[in-house]
Formats: sequence, structure tokens, C-alpha cells
Amino acid sequence: MALLPVAAVRSRVDEEVTAARGWAERHGCRLEYDEGDLRLRVALAGPDGEAYLLEGRFDDYPTLPPSWRFLHPRTGKRIGRAAYPRPASPHPRGTALVIQSGTEGAVVCAHFNRLAFAEQGGPHGDWGSLAEWRTPGRAAYTFAETIGDMVARIALEVADSAGRMGELQ
Repeated sequence: MALLPVAAVRSRVDEEVTAARGWAERHGCRLEYDEGDLRLRVALAGPDGEAYLLEGRFDDYPTLPPSWRFLHPRTGKRIGRAAYPRPASPHPRGTALVIQSGTEGAVVCAHFNRLAFAEQGGPHGDWGSLAEWRTPGRAAYTFAETIGDMVARIALEVADSAGRMGELQ
């Protein structure tokens, strides 16, 4: 059961996607938004030019954080760890967004990803409730509360990554 009316979510996401599009254009990234599915896809590149496809889903946003995951960059299918960039260790700008094991084999580990919370199968039972995702101090290393900021932060980590977490088929 949805927490918010779809029209309210769509209105909020549409407003924030405008800024995310601006970021994508400035950084040469392809961004596609499907208003009907409340789904955003952004093509990102690693330091070696490796292609990554980031997907965000926004049901019940902003009451709950979006779901962020990486997909096969050519097919758009869920393939688990091979779709994810391997984080640089230590991250050159300070550890902020770490990719860890999750129910899908990997997860974007950030307070603004609902899939990182334990109640969604993620590794973080220490972050509290999903509904508290915007509470400052919940995330020790990074904070983003708009779609554009989230995409920019994930893209930063992809750009500094150390290759894929698995072989792309």
C-alpha cells in the first residue's frame, strides 16, 4: 500500500528531476526519466570509461528515500554485483558512499537509498527507520536530500571507482 498519492509523488519528483537533468547535461551524462513508473536512469562512467547504469525509483518519495541500484549498462537488467562499481579504498575524498553486500549481492550504501536499510534487506540496522532518512546525523559521511544531489554523489564515487565488482556478461 502506498503511503502517498502517486500524483503528489510525481509532482515532487518532476520538480527535482529538472535540477538532476541540469546536472546531467553539465556533466555529459544521459538521463532518462519515466514519469509513469517514477523511474530515473542515468548513464555514468568510471575512471577507465567503463559504463554504468544507475536506476532510481521514487515510490513514496520524499516520505521514504528512493531505491538506487546499478543495472547492466546495455540491457538495463538486474545482474547483481557485476553492475556495481568497486569502491576506491580508501575513497580519495573520504569514505562517504560505500558499496556493500545486500540482498542483491551489492547495494548503494547511503542513507538516501532505501535498499541500504535493514528493513529493506540492506546492511544498516543502525540507521533507524526509513522515514527518518532525512534526519541530519543519520549518515556519518554524506548527506543528500534532493535527487540531483543524490545522483551527483553517486556519480562522484563511480568516477573514482576501481573497476567493476564482477565481470560484466
